Amino acid sequence: SFAGHIAPSSDLILRLAPGSSIQGRVVAASTGAPVSGVEVRAVCARCFASAASSSAVSADGGKFMISGLDADSYTLTAEGDGWRGEARSPVRVGLADVARDVVVVARPVARVEGSVSRLGGEPCWRGTVSLGPPEAGPSVLDPPSYASAAAEDDSASRGEGAPRVPTLMASIDESGGVRFPAVPSGSYHVTGLCEDH
Repeated sequence: SFAGHIAPSSDLILRLAPGSSIQGRVVAASTGAPVSGVEVRAVCARCFASAASSSAVSADGGKFMISGLDADSYTLTAEGDGWRGEARSPVRVGLADVARDVVVVARPVARVEGSVSRLGGEPCWRGTVSLGPPEAGPSVLDPPSYASAAAEDDSASRGEGAPRVPTLMASIDESGGVRFPAVPSGSYHVTGLCEDH
């Protein structure tokens, strides 16, 4: 425990627990063929999905191994260039446990690329772009003029039976470019934030 310790300190005791791991393979939904180069992320049941979640990239034969996990239940998601998927059910590991032969099913999805520029055409060189469900409505990042237009267009953009889409974020590079490597089909609301505008 770190409670009550102030740096510098010499009486701190760290207790480490043996880690667990999940081993398996990524396969294509349509053919069952192995898919390599896909990042498989393990998100614990009580955690928020983030880039800090433990992950591994599938190698030849679609094989992956995620190590250093706490005893918990994990949802496995996969994302790679043109691929997105998940394991069919959560995977539970105990203390110093190994879950083997886990299958993550991936489906081909679109890649979305574009650029962000300031008024006048100069590229935005730092910021973020998000893609999200249109029914979420305007974002706090949208300009005020968007809110009223979005309210009018909202019902038209959400056609009956439209697929639910995830919220995705990507950084804008130094040339103003932005790339989403794995975007499921559907309609998205796009929001861009240029750091200096």
